[in-house]
This record gives sequence, structure tokens and C-alpha cells, in this order.
Amino acid sequence: MKRSTLILAIIFLLEFLLLVILKNTGHIGLKRAEIQENYLALDSSAVAKIEINPLYGEATIIQLENEVWYITSPLRADANQTYIANAIETLSNLTVTNLISENKDKFNLFQVGDENSIKIKAYDSNDNLLTALIVGKKNIDFGCTYIRKLDDNKVYLAKGFLGNVLGKPLKNWRDKSLLNYDIDNIKGFLLEYPRDNKEIQIERKEDGWYITKPKTELANKEACNLYQITLATFKVSDFLTKEILEKELE
Repeated sequence: MKRSTLILAIIFLLEFLLLVILKNTGHIGLKRAEIQENYLALDSSAVAKIEINPLYGEATIIQLENEVWYITSPLRADANQTYIANAIETLSNLTVTNLISENKDKFNLFQVGDENSIKIKAYDSNDNLLTALIVGKKNIDFGCTYIRKLDDNKVYLAKGFLGNVLGKPLKNWRDKSLLNYDIDNIKGFLLEYPRDNKEIQIERKEDGWYITKPKTELANKEACNLYQITLATFKVSDFLTKEILEKELE
């Protein structure tokens, strides 16, 4: 085989492999680079309410009240302030990199249709809609997510795995802090053991931790520091729901 023929064959093979890769990753419809920063043109300071419809589970509404975020539907609960701030920052800094499709028939392919997607809306303090976004499936190869605006047929690739930030279920938007103390305000512990009719009192003094009850002696510094941190930052892993309770009672 001539050298020129061999080179052409290799080029053809590489083009064929690239076509297969693009088809398998859903990029067979990739149109062109169209980088847009702040795609939603959203001012994060104007957001006072967000509504999240996750892929599974109930819709969640979170509202700003006196500079603090609270879940207001389907129940009222303290919200995780960090997660809310991250979600709003993600929306306001959203960057799209490629226009993938404008064909409504391909919505389900990218999971940006009505039935198989994450939907998130942001409102201002007067309940005016600021933006509405549909978040589709991940594209792991490109580190991106398929998205489109609710009122737009254009499907884009957006940087990052947005579903992890925007598509949390209700329980993950809740503040899971059970005990939330300033660690410096914890001066001691009283441990009660009713079965043994026993109490252990531990106090923090200027020169370290001491057991002061039932007798006075130096306490284990590392163990007391760890106990102090645990109390100050104790969080629950989940919340008791009707479904969980019914399952436990079966």
C-alpha cells in the first residue's frame, strides 16, 4: 500500500471514530461554539424566592425573610443557607458553551422536556418571575449539563454538573443542624447515665479540661475537644417523615 493511501485510510478511520464518539455522547447534533456568560442575565441580589421541581419528589419553594432563607412549601423549615447561596450564584453566573439543538423533538434526548428534567424558577420580592431554567442530563465527557430556558427551544451545554447544585430533593435543602452553638461558648458537659444512676461533669478551665464529678481529675484533652466540636456542629442525616414512620411500624 502506498504511503499516501495509508495516510488517507488513517484519516478516514480517525474521522469515523470521532463521529461514533460524538454520536454516543449525544453530540451528533452539536452546532457551534456560542459562549455566553451570565446566560440568564440574573441579578443575584434581586432573588427573593426560588421554586425547585426536582427530577423526583415534591416541588420545593424557598423564600427570603429578613435576610434569612426559609423553606415555605411543602412545609415550613429552616433552609441550608450555603446551598441556597450556591444555587443562586450558579444561576447568576451560568455560562453556556455550545448550542446543541433547536428541535423540540430532541428535548427528551437531552432530558430537557417537561417530564424528565429539573425545573427551577427565580422570583423577586414582588413575586415577579426573574428567570426559569430547565436542567437536563449531564455530559460527563465535557463536564457540562444540557439546559434550556423554559420559554426557549434552544438547548445549550452549560459548564458544570448543574443537577447536583440545583436539583436537590426537599430534605437536602433543609438545614440539618441539630445543635448549632458557638464552640467558644461551650464551657463543659454533664453526662447522665440513668441506668447506672451516674453523672460525669466535665469543665473547661484556663489550663485545660477537667472531670469535676464524681471526682476531680485531669480529662483527656483530645477527647474533650472532639466532643466539643461534635456538639457545636451536630447534624442529622435525615428527617422523620410519614413514609419513614409507616415503614418503621410495619
